[in-house]
This record gives sequence, C-alpha cells and structure tokens, in this order.
Amino acid sequence: MSDTTKPDTNDTIYDAVIIGSGVAGFTSAITIGKLGGRAVLVEKKKLGGVCVNYGCIPTKAMIAGVKLIDKLRKPDRMERMGVSILGYEAHFEKLMQWKDHVVNVSSLGVRQLISENHVEYIEGEARIIAPGKVKVGEKLLEAKKIIIATGSSSLSLPEVPIDGKSILASRHVLELDHIPKDFVIIGGGFIGAEFAGVFNLLGSRVTVIEFLPRLLPNEDEEISEAFTREYQKRGITVLADHKVIGREAQTLIIKNMKDSGIQKIPFEKALMAVGRVPNLPPELDSLGIHYSKKGIIVNEYLETNVPGIYAAGDVTELSLLAHLGIYQAEIAASNVMDTPRKACYEYVSSCV
Repeated sequence: MSDTTKPDTNDTIYDAVIIGSGVAGFTSAITIGKLGGRAVLVEKKKLGGVCVNYGCIPTKAMIAGVKLIDKLRKPDRMERMGVSILGYEAHFEKLMQWKDHVVNVSSLGVRQLISENHVEYIEGEARIIAPGKVKVGEKLLEAKKIIIATGSSSLSLPEVPIDGKSILASRHVLELDHIPKDFVIIGGGFIGAEFAGVFNLLGSRVTVIEFLPRLLPNEDEEISEAFTREYQKRGITVLADHKVIGREAQTLIIKNMKDSGIQKIPFEKALMAVGRVPNLPPELDSLGIHYSKKGIIVNEYLETNVPGIYAAGDVTELSLLAHLGIYQAEIAASNVMDTPRKACYEYVSSCV
C-alpha cells in the first residue's frame, strides 16, 4: 500500500529561503526585501539568534550597567569634577531585568524590520532537501536561492563538559539568578575577558585560565599586556599557559604548561569560553556542500560549491563577529538578487 500523503506546498517561489534568524540571517532577508525581492526567514529557536538573545546585545547591556559601578568606585576622581557620591548598591536582579528589557526591545526591532521589508517569517526547523527546496515540518518551500545562516554554538572541553549548572556556556551566564562568589573563566579570548571584567565589578572573585601564553592571544601583544595589567590591578587572577585537565566536584584541576605543575582552583560557577563551533546542517554531505571543522566553505560571492546555495555568518569558515556576519549577509543577499558583489576581508575591525 503506497503512502499518498503529500507535504504541504506553497505556491510562492521565493527569491530566497534563509535558514537562521541571527544577524546574518535577518540581514540577508531584509536586504533582499530592500532590493525588491521576496524572502522567507526560518528559525527553530528565537528570532534574532545568538547576538540578540544570548550574545552581543545582552552582554553589552550588562557591561553598560557595570561601567556605572566602575565610575562609582572612583569617588575622588568624581569629586574633582564636582560630583559627590554618598553611597551606592548594585542590584543584580535589576541588572538582569535591564538586560532582558534591552533584549526584548532589540527582538521587537528585528521583528519590525522584517515586517517592514515584507519578509515572511516561519518558526520551525528547516531542512534542505535539494537546491531550491527546503522543508519546514511538512511544509515545502521553493526558492531560486538558499542562504544558510545557522550560526554557531559554544565549544566545550571533554575534560569539563558544559552542564548548564556549574560549567556554563555564555548563554547560561546570562540566566544566572545571583552573583557567583568564585567565578572561573576557562578561556581568555574576548568573550572570557568581557565576562571577567563584568563579574569582577559585580564582586565575584574572578580567575581566568588561558591555555596560550597570554590573555587575548589573538590581539596585539601590547593590548594583551595592558589588559593583563589592568585586570590584575582590579584583583582578577590571570593564569596564562595553563590547561584545565579535570574536575573534582567544585574544584578545577589545572596544569601549568611551563613546568607541568598541578594546581586546584575552587569555583562556584565556571564559564566555558574556549571558542565556538559552527552549527552545520546535517544534510550538507548528502547535498555535496563542502565544509571544514571551521564551517561551510564559500567563495568571494558567499556561494558554496553547490550553485544557488549560499552561507553567511558564524556558520562559514570566515566569521565569528556580528558585524562581519552582517557584511557577509549583505554580500550574499546582493548576489542572490543578481547585484554582483565580492567580499573583501583585508580590514576587519574588532573590539573588547
């Protein structure tokens, strides 16, 4: 007996189906709309992706709050400017409420932008079944082009896997209900360095463990040295050239890579900030799309080796910065709409 059930179909043939609604995804969709095209944006989690919900926006909202604490810690300087501070108190719960408010406003802004640019939005898990064909549940979407913008996730270490309870990814830190007494950060890149500064100002005892010889190893050495001096002055312990090799209850076991010495570091919460991995769609192999462990391989037009399928943002080999993902999205969308543009990465700005 044959199965006569047919998937729901949509008579519309879109200019593009965009999979993932992070900055690269929604920017692609909006750009296509601005160019007069018809785009559909598919998201299985939260509109706005990591940047809006768990990354750039909420962390910068927290940083804005703790910067005020930093100023208030220097009353002598303020008094010289004619401002007297009688006292202050930091309320973590209210800081987190402020962070949530900023996220909600940003998410509403994204929703308004996609509406204004006539982008269709579908909640669900997308699967590419062939070039120009995407299934979301039982719904079949047909398009001239496809843009993969599925983003990235926090990388974990097998020695101390992320559990969401005491070993946290950055998204879990943004859901804390109290300030940890002892906060250990595994990884001294820009994510680790930012959270170290935030929780130091909130009153945590902060330790940063970095496998490479210095904090912010991808930045110029002068920048790294300046950050290290400032953080040490603020009471942050920086352990460069150290590797986490295990865990015993609420203690991390670390190894000094110079002399092989072993040290135990107690912690209440630990942030895993050792990097991110691309969210690669499982159907890449069946489609014949080339990729590496760093992400989907694209050309200067942001097109994969399979004609008509593009990729932008963290899921590619090239981007782990929101503004670079936006740039890639604009390039990909322009090429989808037959307005040829090539990407150039000669100058890429970043900040901590």
